[in-house]
Amino acid sequence: GVMASSGWRRLAGAVRPGLGRRRQGGVRNNSSISSNTPHASPVLPPDVRTRCLAQMETLQAAQGAGPPLLVNTDLVQNVCSNFPSATLSFAYGSGVFQQNATARAAKTMIDFIFCVDNPRDWHTENLQRNPQHYSTLARLGGTKFICNLQENFGAGVYFNTLVQCGPYLIKYGVVSRKILVDDLSTWRTLYLAGRLHKPVHLISGKEEFQDVLQRNLRFAVTVACMQLPPAFTEFDLYRAIAGLSYSGDLRMIVGENPRKIENIVMGNWTGFRTLYRPVVEQHADLQTFPPTDGHDLNRVFLQKQEKCSGEQLAEILPYCVQARLSPAPTGDSLATQIQQAVASIVRQGSTTQTLKGILTAGVSKTVTYSWEKLKKTFA
Repeated sequence: GVMASSGWRRLAGAVRPGLGRRRQGGVRNNSSISSNTPHASPVLPPDVRTRCLAQMETLQAAQGAGPPLLVNTDLVQNVCSNFPSATLSFAYGSGVFQQNATARAAKTMIDFIFCVDNPRDWHTENLQRNPQHYSTLARLGGTKFICNLQENFGAGVYFNTLVQCGPYLIKYGVVSRKILVDDLSTWRTLYLAGRLHKPVHLISGKEEFQDVLQRNLRFAVTVACMQLPPAFTEFDLYRAIAGLSYSGDLRMIVGENPRKIENIVMGNWTGFRTLYRPVVEQHADLQTFPPTDGHDLNRVFLQKQEKCSGEQLAEILPYCVQARLSPAPTGDSLATQIQQAVASIVRQGSTTQTLKGILTAGVSKTVTYSWEKLKKTFA
């Protein structure tokens, strides 16, 4: 067997009915121990306490920097009205959410994803409505070429970038329902599943996709906890989760702000708490320490560890992570192998998708887009 939290089996909820539920009856519920029951909580390790307080000071400073959501509902609805209908649509990224107290610049690009049932029909209509959004190669190739490029290369997403939509500069990706659901369920590329580990501005389709979206969040908490020490802060957890989809991305070396992950968490702390608190509270063996110095801004967690069989790992890990592990990982090698598996998935998906972007955007837009990304590295 291997060391893992027994709560992970309830947390992942991907296979067995009833998983992910809080224990009932006479079994202790560790998910929320109040400050008036100090005997129920072990002593907080000094290094964790120090880190918690330091993170809390930074978070308190970030809280007063303005609203995390930088766009309003009318704006995104106006943008979406220019396109064929989508089954699920959302806006994300630094053009939508504040990152570490930085206001959105007037020309910051707003990113959208449109999930559609029939990509061929969607692109056919969009080519009629917005032909200027597509590269010359795509317009010449037509719908069949576009759909083939979308479905069979990279992460299954077709992007049009640096598109002027009214007064706004946007980038939008189109993905089929089949590929999105598969990525959320198995982490085949983590390209969209990783984006949905972080708060996004859901525009439509939330109810229909609720179950698979929640499964993706449970997987994220599971994998993050497996890479964290027995005691860790709430900020540590969200930083680990936000970092999953960047772990093998070559663009993090050149092309992104080196502090991007911390900025994402700092800039939208409330969004992360809203997204993950229900998932964390269902984790029966993840114990919450009483608020540090009476403050609940940055909670501290203690996770229990016990042996977990290979069959149980198959239940709690996404299929494409679990398939990359050795037959019987033990001890610290489990966390290392999981980290390497996630990085391998991200590297493959992001690299092929980036190369595909040269074809979908065209050379001129690719150079412009890459230059803007490169400037962030040295910002």
